[in-house]
Amino acid sequence: MKMTNTTEDVLGRIDAAALTFRNVVDCVIRCCPTPVIEKYDTMRGDMTFSVSLSELGQAGGDVATLKRMFRSRFHADVIAELILRRNVHQFLDHVAEDSLYEFEVRLAAHEHFGVGFDEGRLFFFFHVSKLSEVANEQIHQELKWPNRK
Repeated sequence: MKMTNTTEDVLGRIDAAALTFRNVVDCVIRCCPTPVIEKYDTMRGDMTFSVSLSELGQAGGDVATLKRMFRSRFHADVIAELILRRNVHQFLDHVAEDSLYEFEVRLAAHEHFGVGFDEGRLFFFFHVSKLSEVANEQIHQELKWPNRK
């Protein structure tokens, strides 16, 4: 049986959504797009951030293919979490002065990132409990491997 590339289906056709996903992930890893924190609901613990489609290498891209790709929770979760992890200090700085942050983290648990599009920007919605999870993982790694850098 012939092995196929991950962006090709069994008939050898290119899957546009898979190719777009691969290109966006590559762009996030190489270029580290800077998110804009759009909204932080301190009563519910929900946060919204956005990145421009151009920072994701999709300024002139097929928005319909991008939207189709983001119908999959997997694609949305991977890309949003990559952006979050590469910019975690920006998010932590934003919630640092919030006196209700610890309460909000315990209030609910993040499950999946939401996604939206508007005027050349891609918006991601998540619960701040995800931010706490990422920060705790990083602290654990630093304590486990203090001289690694």
